[in-house]
Amino acid sequence: MTNPTASDFCPGHGGECDAYSFDFGCEHPIDHDHGVRSYCDGTCQDARDAFEDELNRVVLYLPGYDHDAIVLDVRGCGYTPESYRVTFTGPDAEAWALAYMAARPGFYFNEVSCAPVSRRFRAVHERLYPVCEHGMSADLCMGPDHFMSAAQEAAMGW
Repeated sequence: MTNPTASDFCPGHGGECDAYSFDFGCEHPIDHDHGVRSYCDGTCQDARDAFEDELNRVVLYLPGYDHDAIVLDVRGCGYTPESYRVTFTGPDAEAWALAYMAARPGFYFNEVSCAPVSRRFRAVHERLYPVCEHGMSADLCMGPDHFMSAAQEAAMGW
């Protein structure tokens, strides 16, 4: 596969089971074929996750990726478990992306491996990858020395 897309990694969407019981589940033999798998355009979450895993595993050729666009994976949590992608383009792409993220405090935003955000969008990078005063990940910072103190580790039972 020289130019894979997310649809290449879809595990498939099987047909419906015509012998399903709410008490026992599928009553077919374990190797039963439930029909032709439907076409996937790469928008299902399983395909996107598998594609991202493959991009993180190996360096792939990324055809036609636009340095002027900001593409983000958006994932909800709690009562809003949906997942989707948003793209911001144009001269105000960074301002729109930052406003979009600020308006959704209960969501997680990630850079998409197949469309990395250009480093010229500095404010978006600072929002996606906050840095503490030690120059390290702010998400992992535990205080004045960045790492846990002996008292904090003892309180955790370590």
